[in-house]
Amino acid sequence: MNRFACLLPRGLIPAALALLLLMVPTARVLALPPPAQLFSLCWAAYSPTHYNPNTGVSPSAASIRQDLQTLLAAGFNGIVTYGADGVLGTLVPQIAQEVGFTGMIMGVWDPTSSTELANAVAAKDYSVVVGYSVGNEGLNVRYTLAQLEQAMQYLRDQTGKPVTTTEELGDYLPPNPLSSTLLSLGDWIFPNVHPYFAGILDPAQAVDWTVARYHDFQGLTTRPVLFKEVGLPSDGDTNNILSEDGQAVYYRLLWNTDVPFVYFEAFDQYWKTALPVEPHWGIFRSDRTPKRALASICGREGVPVSPQPPEPGARDGIGMYARANGTWYLRRLPAVGAPDFQIAYGGAWAAPVVGDWNGDGYDNVGVYDSSNGNWYLRNTNSAGTPDITVIGYGGDWGLPVSGDWNGNGTDTIGLFVPSTGEWLLRNSDSYGTPDLSFTFGGSWGYPVIGDWDGDGIDTAGIYNPMDGNWYLRNRHSSGGADIVIIGYGGWWGFPIVGDWNGDGVDTIGLFAYQTGQWLLRNSNSYGTPQIQLTYGGDWGTPIAGDWYGLGALSAETSGLLPFNENWDTINQLLSTIGTGYSLVDLLRFSLDPSSPLGATPTLMPAPPPATIMPVPAELPGVKPTPPTMPQG
Repeated sequence: MNRFACLLPRGLIPAALALLLLMVPTARVLALPPPAQLFSLCWAAYSPTHYNPNTGVSPSAASIRQDLQTLLAAGFNGIVTYGADGVLGTLVPQIAQEVGFTGMIMGVWDPTSSTELANAVAAKDYSVVVGYSVGNEGLNVRYTLAQLEQAMQYLRDQTGKPVTTTEELGDYLPPNPLSSTLLSLGDWIFPNVHPYFAGILDPAQAVDWTVARYHDFQGLTTRPVLFKEVGLPSDGDTNNILSEDGQAVYYRLLWNTDVPFVYFEAFDQYWKTALPVEPHWGIFRSDRTPKRALASICGREGVPVSPQPPEPGARDGIGMYARANGTWYLRRLPAVGAPDFQIAYGGAWAAPVVGDWNGDGYDNVGVYDSSNGNWYLRNTNSAGTPDITVIGYGGDWGLPVSGDWNGNGTDTIGLFVPSTGEWLLRNSDSYGTPDLSFTFGGSWGYPVIGDWDGDGIDTAGIYNPMDGNWYLRNRHSSGGADIVIIGYGGWWGFPIVGDWNGDGVDTIGLFAYQTGQWLLRNSNSYGTPQIQLTYGGDWGTPIAGDWYGLGALSAETSGLLPFNENWDTINQLLSTIGTGYSLVDLLRFSLDPSSPLGATPTLMPAPPPATIMPVPAELPGVKPTPPTMPQG
């Protein structure tokens, strides 16, 4: 069907609004004709990945190039941007032209910014830049009408290219006092039109609503109208109505109408946290992997889309959990940079846990409440209500662990009891009798989880922070360690586990809490770290997981928080050896807002020499009697 074939008759315009349509303002003479490409290109609203205006994190040229190549390969040939400050104003138009885009509508976020205006004028020499959009939902809030008009006319005069502006839908429609101004201000009309903010979440109903709003504009102006932002988020509503499937249906149906629009938006933006839906508007996730909508973007029907391959180096990523406010900062690779996901989920009462709770190949966030043994697990790395709640499996006598205990591809809950060294593991995320119960370790060490032999099953391990020794077991049973690593660590390092090189085997690592340094090994042996970087600091708990979704074999470590009185003795011991921290202190840091994530790495000095101790034939502290599980 022709994309611009009319689907809805004008009679669908509400009667009350139809009367107002008689109040069409007198159009002023167009200063410049609109871009010829306005209705011939498939447009995407573009903000870069690896970008956070809240913290000043800017993307690299390589990252922008990969963003734009990803969009071009998906079928987009036009992009709409929002700001012209820094690399947004210099690198984006340059790279868009180099990789082969046909059109770019360049945004100027602040009409009063001389830097943005200068960058916009300089970009006129790129043929890909076909017009400008000045401001975005800021009239009489961030800037005045006079400032906006002055900036728009300046760009027209200096570039010879058409210019417009953008406000919300309601500002364009009578009887809003801004209506006549906005309908005559730009060289084309470029509004933001979102069914979600009209309370419409059903995709078919959302398309009908969007089409009706387009017909409203046809009755209000003779100027060309291109909807700058339309879309449905893929997640974030409290009733769990939104989904990737719904987003895909909305875009597929909308393409087959007469509505010209810009897909909003290209990539999920993790830094948008004003509303729970804000990080979920993208056609792609923030790691550039496609959502389901991409199969029918720009008019293609059901074309399968392969995710972009991961950058070389690792499969499991790293992260930090800021316990003071329950914010997660997740990186899809163990590398320096801005978080790919920033999620508010948890709080000071919560211990972070990580797992692939639904078997989709992605590790996702969860929290455990030690005061009552409740687990609250999410199936996406996003804020929202729990997808899975387990009541009463645990308490302050046990530490949460998670892993794929039976090799079925789904991670499930478990407990480690420091006072006895008992492991109590469930093969489903539900309350019940432990499916696996054995003793291994005790209150002298931290529990760690990993697939140490690559058989697809996660098993137990213990890390002793006093001497840096690791004791790893390949079976769910009591006994000695199958793998012993001597001296890789000490009181200065917290244990972290992951499949850092994608070979299917989980290996050891350390997080130096005082410096934010990660020291990761690709084998379960003592030696020089193969991966070394700085990310985070002593304000958070380190975590690891496969956020990329390429098929994690394990849930890795859970960033365990020892709330147990059985740790008191070792806490007191550690606090006397000059660290300034106890074991509990290491994981109860308050958030330091000045701690930058993704700062230039500062390598720590070589860690203190390890004290080599004899390997025990059996692990100390093992007691045969497990605690009685509380009733849920």
